Amino acid sequence: MLVDGFENAPLVAGEEMPGFRAACLMWSSRTQEYDPVPAWFGVDGADADAACDALSDEDRWPVCRIPSGGGHTAVVLGCTIPEDPGTLRAVRDPGLP
Repeated sequence: MLVDGFENAPLVAGEEMPGFRAACLMWSSRTQEYDPVPAWFGVDGADADAACDALSDEDRWPVCRIPSGGGHTAVVLGCTIPEDPGTLRAVRDPGLP
């Protein structure tokens, strides 16, 4: 799998992991008062746990691509470098290089 600018990164296709999207949603919506449950997102708890493990695995960076109208694609890349973890979000426009 290739994402421009990350050709040498250890990327894995997150959309192929059961529970990946739910894990991302759970992680991003968790607060001290609010702890989401996998069933709210229609996934099995074990699948969500496995996806959460992938989100913190230093040896692979999960990427999720979400297609939308007009050929655009939302890309979410989880960077698991211990010293500089983060999430990159971008929209790919098929009309731009």
